[in-house]
Amino acid sequence: GKVVTRDEISEHVWNEEFDPFSNLIEVYINRLRRHIEKVSSRKLIHTVRGVGFRFASPEDRQGAEAADGR
Repeated sequence: GKVVTRDEISEHVWNEEFDPFSNLIEVYINRLRRHIEKVSSRKLIHTVRGVGFRFASPEDRQGAEAADGR
């Protein structure tokens, strides 16, 4: 459930050589979402506007299952 910022992602993946105006992180996040959603119907990666991204926490998943009747 922790929000990971674009800066944190770029530091871990590209070190200091990342262009902050690039949309490369969004492109890779969208590709990752497509791969994950082929296997799971639940949305596991959420965008937190103006902040970054977060994976659904176990509580989020349980709430979604309860709402779906699973």
